[in-house]
Amino acid sequence: MKISVVTVCYNAVKNKKKTMLSVLNQTYPNVEYIIIDGGSTDGTVDIIKKYADRLAYWVSEPDKGIYDAMNKGTRVATGDFLYFLGADDLFFSCDTLSTITPLMIKECVYYGDSYITNIRKIYWGKFSKYKLAIGNICHQSIFYPKQIYAFKIYDIRFKIFADYVYNIELFMNCPFDYLNETISVFNYNGVSRYCKDEFFNQEINDLILKNLGFMPLVVRIIYKLIRKLI
Repeated sequence: MKISVVTVCYNAVKNKKKTMLSVLNQTYPNVEYIIIDGGSTDGTVDIIKKYADRLAYWVSEPDKGIYDAMNKGTRVATGDFLYFLGADDLFFSCDTLSTITPLMIKECVYYGDSYITNIRKIYWGKFSKYKLAIGNICHQSIFYPKQIYAFKIYDIRFKIFADYVYNIELFMNCPFDYLNETISVFNYNGVSRYCKDEFFNQEINDLILKNLGFMPLVVRIIYKLIRKLI
């Protein structure tokens, strides 16, 4: 089984080497590593070039945002499963892929957990449609069959949460299988923490109602109200 790992980045020189080595030092032998850079000017490209002979593909050019870059990655990936690792995130260990690939025995979306450095906790266990209504599966802990992207790509109208929308739209139409393993170390200091996605805020309730159902929407509304009160 070939695993395609895609990292999208822009001006990520501070942590880029560490992230790349997290992938390149995996003990699992069949990893295709792809880097989609948005035209960095801070030295990130110099780091990429240093390891270029160990990459399956890389490019540095302007794009239309995170999810446009991710869509580029899906088009060049050739693995059986595709996984996105953020520009300042890491695999949990060098044996992560060797540990989980024997568990991936059928055609479905596989996901596990991520260790969130900011709160020092594991996020977030097994999901149901109700749990998905209040929070997303961490993108650094999920593996998609490559063939899914032949039919569905990320909607770049959503600037920050297109991956969340992607999971909401897939969840009831595609099997999701939880692996009780920690996949990654996730740094929750990225763009999703500090930037707003206004289009997502406008559309999210309708998306949940359409794809997950009425009761998950009720759960989300109540959850958000409680969060505001607290």
